[in-house]
Formats: sequence, C-alpha cells, structure tokens
Amino acid sequence: MTPETKVAPEAHSDQKPKLVTITFDGKPKEIEAGTYTVEKLRNALNVPHDEILAELIGDTYKTLLSPIDIKGGEVLAVMVEVTYNGNPLIIAAGKYTVEKLRETLKVPANDVLSQFIDGSFKDLTTGHVEVKARDVFASHVPQGGAANAD
Repeated sequence: MTPETKVAPEAHSDQKPKLVTITFDGKPKEIEAGTYTVEKLRNALNVPHDEILAELIGDTYKTLLSPIDIKGGEVLAVMVEVTYNGNPLIIAAGKYTVEKLRETLKVPANDVLSQFIDGSFKDLTTGHVEVKARDVFASHVPQGGAANAD
C-alpha cells in the first residue's frame, strides 16, 4: 500500500477584486481595477478585433497601443476605420444623428452625405446611422431640384 499524499488546503482569500467604474462608449461600466494589456482589455469589454480601443486624453481619443492601468474614471471608446470620399478615417463607432455624422466627417454644408449600402450609395438626410468598421461614406452636390423660372 502506498502512503497517501496529503495536500495542504488552499488559502482562501476573502478579498474580492476591486471594481471601478469607467466610461465605455458613453456608458458607465464596472470592471476590475488593475493593469490590462490591450488584448486583455479588449476581451474584458468585448471589443471585436476589427475595431480600435481608444482612451480619451484631454479632448482627443488616443488609440491604446500599450498596457493601461485602470484605476477608475477612464473614458474609453471603440473607434472604427471608415472611408469618406475615398480617404480612410478613424471615428468613434456607434449611433450618430445624420447631423452629428456630417459634423464628424466635416461634410461641406451644401453637400449631401451618402452611405454605401447594399451595392449603391444611399443619401442620408435625417434620422440615425449606426457606424461600424469599414463603412463607406461620400458627399456630393445635391442632384436635380426645381429650376428657377424668371
């Protein structure tokens, strides 16, 4: 008969992880305080790999490229690359009013903003747009309209 090996009971910690509140995509979210690699934070916040995680520093979002120490109060957002008039831009993902999207993309005041949907450009005049990675937008001068009669 072989002697039994006794295993010491595991030390149980009554300490729970410290939760802190951050702002993520405009909403409060509780996560554990600590140092996160970008990948670990991306997983904790369920950020898809084709989207960019960024932190608000001052009044500008900066792409997270290195570990971040989460202490609470951080403002994070998902940024995505879209194309506007053939140029890649990085903007916050999410729901925009057409007016706010026009402002974000810096669409000229007299131009019409269009989005490439199902194989063709559709004009965006009112309502909301859900901006996602790889969306394509363009602006153009208004087409048609009534001619002025003198």
